[in-house]
Amino acid sequence: MSKTKGLKLLVFVLFVSVLFPTHSLGVQASQQAPFGTEIIVRTVNQFRNVADVTAFIQKAVQYNVDIISMNVKQDEDDEVPSGHVFYDSAIAPIAAGYENFDALSHVITQAHQQGIEVRAWIPQFHDQAAFVKDPSWQMHAFVDGNVVPFTGSNGSEYFVNPIHPDVQAYERSIIEEVVSNYDIDGVVLDWLRFDDYNMDVSSYTVNLYESIYGYSPLDINFNVDSNRRNEWNEWRTDQIGGYVQDVREDIDQIKADMELGVYILPPEFTEVGQNVAKFKDAIDFVAPMAYFDDWEFDTEWVYGDNGILSDTSSLAGSGVTIVPTLDNDWTVNEYQEVYGGIRDHFPQVTHLSFFSYGAWDENVLSDINSRRTWPVAQDYAANIPTEWKARNIGFKPGSANYSGGVFTLSGNASDIWGNEDQLNYIYQSLQGDGAIVARVAGMNNMDGWAKAGLMIRESLAVDAKHADMIVTPVNGAAFQYRAANQGNTVDHIIAEAPPSWLMLERSGNQFTGSISTDGENWTAVSSASIAMGSNVYIGLALSNSSSSANSQAIIDHVSLSGALPVLWKTTDINSTTGAAHFQSGTYTLSSRDTDIWGTADKMRYAYLPLTGNGSIIAKVSNMTNMNGWAKAGVMIRETLGANAKHVDMLITPSNGASFQYRQAAGGITTDTVTAASLPRWVKLERINNQFIGYISSNGVSWTEVGRRTLTMNSGAYIGLALSNPGSSTSNQALFNEVKIVR
Repeated sequence: MSKTKGLKLLVFVLFVSVLFPTHSLGVQASQQAPFGTEIIVRTVNQFRNVADVTAFIQKAVQYNVDIISMNVKQDEDDEVPSGHVFYDSAIAPIAAGYENFDALSHVITQAHQQGIEVRAWIPQFHDQAAFVKDPSWQMHAFVDGNVVPFTGSNGSEYFVNPIHPDVQAYERSIIEEVVSNYDIDGVVLDWLRFDDYNMDVSSYTVNLYESIYGYSPLDINFNVDSNRRNEWNEWRTDQIGGYVQDVREDIDQIKADMELGVYILPPEFTEVGQNVAKFKDAIDFVAPMAYFDDWEFDTEWVYGDNGILSDTSSLAGSGVTIVPTLDNDWTVNEYQEVYGGIRDHFPQVTHLSFFSYGAWDENVLSDINSRRTWPVAQDYAANIPTEWKARNIGFKPGSANYSGGVFTLSGNASDIWGNEDQLNYIYQSLQGDGAIVARVAGMNNMDGWAKAGLMIRESLAVDAKHADMIVTPVNGAAFQYRAANQGNTVDHIIAEAPPSWLMLERSGNQFTGSISTDGENWTAVSSASIAMGSNVYIGLALSNSSSSANSQAIIDHVSLSGALPVLWKTTDINSTTGAAHFQSGTYTLSSRDTDIWGTADKMRYAYLPLTGNGSIIAKVSNMTNMNGWAKAGVMIRETLGANAKHVDMLITPSNGASFQYRQAAGGITTDTVTAASLPRWVKLERINNQFIGYISSNGVSWTEVGRRTLTMNSGAYIGLALSNPGSSTSNQALFNEVKIVR
């Protein structure tokens, strides 16, 4: 199971020129059964005594592990020598510390009591114990014209010759012993390979090969691709394939229904002489080591058309179950993408396997368990203003940052095109009509077809309807759209390059994209009629089909306008003169010929439902073209009736701030007034039937203005209120930094 030791890393560069990626990552977690979990356990790190076994099995149950692949024979020369075993063996030496503790027996007993399968993970030809038994079995390599013992990358490891019949007989005898004496559920072979083309060249192998082919393998230049090197490697893979077939026959004679599998390296590593096609008929499952970062590939290599699972599936055929073996230390974005790719491209995969060199940390097991139903579309944490959210639609990696009015977005291996998108989306909710303006100031280290700009999207699904106004580094700007879910994307291109001002507008079902050189004078690129729901998403979008790690789109001068955010509602109470809308974090309310006073109110109200306790804070930044007794602030109201009970914390343009309330429906309004001027933060709290109003000059230090005990239904409304006795039609009150706790 070693990922790097004893392996000469093949530098394998795959270059594919693709204008638009075709991989689909549209599977939603709610449609998927959870992945089964196989945990690969190095016994020397995890099971030192019965208490260790009990503790691990308890964790396995808690975190839904259904298969334990237990190392019954040491795989590496570290804590104990390779080839030493962790069970009561009459063949191989028992590892130090396990002479009186049969770890395999205890794991099987406790795991089976909990319904967990146990597979015996049995490394093969990385085996110091076999070398000690007979040093002539050691694997030899041809290096600089000399035959030398192969001792691994660090010069102190022990490998034996996979071709030698006595080595094979010894290793097979250990497998037979385990299968005969223990109630295991399967066998998994590992270290079933050479390390490079230049081995084994011990005298046994050289003589055998020369007797068959008429020339010595020592005459082959192993550093150069040639017919002879290919013939040599084909013969070696045949020997490994024949060995696995012999193991299959051995097991069948003991337990005919026993499952047999193999951990394999990526098929690209042809130099190790391991080809699953040679032994596919002898195995039930294959576990490709999909450690993309260790092999210096990107995430798509795991599931993509030229990746490890695709190659393994092609070689193994439909009769062999594939169990991808993954690392336990990838990022959330990497897991999201890999899980999504596996579900989308390999729906037949039901289990994922995980490896750790040391003892399993409970937090890691918990994380693995939490991912069983992934991919889960979710926002990611980003340093952006609180009214914005960030999501990688299509599970490709991307990030976002905000500083000094500038958004910096990154992304790679993604595109907004075809019938499914992969993009980095920084968004807000939009209800009804709206528009967004921004300047794409720069696009650095990106593919020529990278796209940065603006998007209105009906949903956050990969195949959703959308309209965009985007610009590319060298291929112009485009208004593009998908008019139907899962439909194709259409674009209208115009010559343009960053820096570029962009605007995207929605009016009903009409969407229009425009460009500008100065943010003031606009040229429409195109428009489209798209039947979208009222509640949509609006924001900044980036896709970039290159894999550059330091790509950046610089977007500034972002301005958003439209109706109130989703879930918010607004209404005139006992009036028809008001309005409310939201833009870039600011709520703007207007009203005229109204007042919150007496036994019935006239006002504009923007609100959310409130159940039980809650609070609201807002900064009233400005009140323009209003009567001196206009009132703007925060309110909790029992109903939307004009005479309803209510409690408010309000401020006026020139008559101070007031804590107001109506004790009973239809009753008079009472107030407590204090000196205050704009701008001013106002705050209102409900604690059961206790209501408290505050003001602040900085939003941090608060001064109580009034409090009142008032019996109000648990179900009420909380929000922003405005009344204005004046008659100007251009009046407006601006509210910022609105925060509601409910």
